[in-house]
Amino acid sequence: MRVLAVSDACGQVDLVRRLADEAKSLNVEAVLFAGDALAGGARAEEWLRARAGGRPARRYTDAVARQERADARTLDEFFDALGAFGVPVMLVPGDLDAPERLFMQAATNHELIGPNVHCVHRSFAPGPRNYAVVGFGGLIGRAERESELVLEYPAWEAKTGLDFVRHLDRDRVLLVHTPPRFGDLDLHAGEHVGHPVVEEIIHTLDPRLVVCGHAMDGQGHAVVGDSLVVNPGPLCRGQYAVVDLRTRQVSYGRLPGAEPAQSEADRQLQASVERAIAAEPAAHGGRITVTVREGVAHLLGTVKDILGKAAAERAAASVEGVRRVENALTADSAVEARVTARLADDPRTALAPIDVAAIAGEVTLAGVVPSQTVKEAAEQIARSVPGVRLVVNELVVRAEHEPELAVAPPAALEMRQS
Repeated sequence: MRVLAVSDACGQVDLVRRLADEAKSLNVEAVLFAGDALAGGARAEEWLRARAGGRPARRYTDAVARQERADARTLDEFFDALGAFGVPVMLVPGDLDAPERLFMQAATNHELIGPNVHCVHRSFAPGPRNYAVVGFGGLIGRAERESELVLEYPAWEAKTGLDFVRHLDRDRVLLVHTPPRFGDLDLHAGEHVGHPVVEEIIHTLDPRLVVCGHAMDGQGHAVVGDSLVVNPGPLCRGQYAVVDLRTRQVSYGRLPGAEPAQSEADRQLQASVERAIAAEPAAHGGRITVTVREGVAHLLGTVKDILGKAAAERAAASVEGVRRVENALTADSAVEARVTARLADDPRTALAPIDVAAIAGEVTLAGVVPSQTVKEAAEQIARSVPGVRLVVNELVVRAEHEPELAVAPPAALEMRQS
């Protein structure tokens, strides 16, 4: 069976339509879409700003309401375009396909109209031959759940939501938006954005094929356990993949003349902003990712302190051609303060003498704690803090009343020797 693997259309419905025409000559029996029909817009920007600033997200602003109305129209067009493939289409939402209720409502409405389109988020659909396509969308592995501005789910929810798969008496195909933390399949703007729990799910469910997305620079395939895992690359850049499930061969294609995700002018402007920030000493010592779209410079990543954050913004704004700077940088000093505060507020760790250090979003926990439970709780709490990229848990467990080795008094030793 040959299948077409696609991901990350990011609102470009015209490319979905073009791919539907292209697919007629590819001789595929099914289409697997791994999420991000939408581009996120005002919703995703608010979520990023809230996480970077350590504040609650504003879910009901005028900009978010306008974005939802526009996205409702885009989803209608997107699902209509999927129906044009003429073969079964199975899909899951991506992290940008929020609110969850909006995406699921659009999917349900179009499943009634076009019986070939199936949303398999937390569910499954019978595929051609003896295959069952199962799926879980959004970003998996985040500590906090969010389904309004973006779609992010804790690891336990994904594992629980896919537990039914073990009872399916069919060959399995797994459709996920989040890539596993494996090789370069999860590479995005120089960062690895996958999650180890996805690899754990793959080993548990043992599907024949896994299709993932989200990582814009991770196009490729690898074998995880006995499963073939494919990142087809983003459709918003014209990329897709064709997979032969019998031979496990993967071929990659690109829509001719597809517009790049970024204009050449923005690409050059982005390079200028990166050079300007690199030349600013106060912004050194962090991990800053710059993306420019339509003259707006988006700064993501980490800096040492709040002075570095301000310096990076000034450097970006000084570049001729930059219309506005969206600064979502997180200061390591602020991350340290947030983690320390969370540990102090949680009754499990409040009394433990835990030292916190953050470098480029990587948080190290050090000190002595009374139990393994406290050590694990501290790591869990640290991971939940916005701006934390990785947690290195160097806590040492030592019970408060740990028994000491008995030492015989000298007199006793003398009596034994005699």
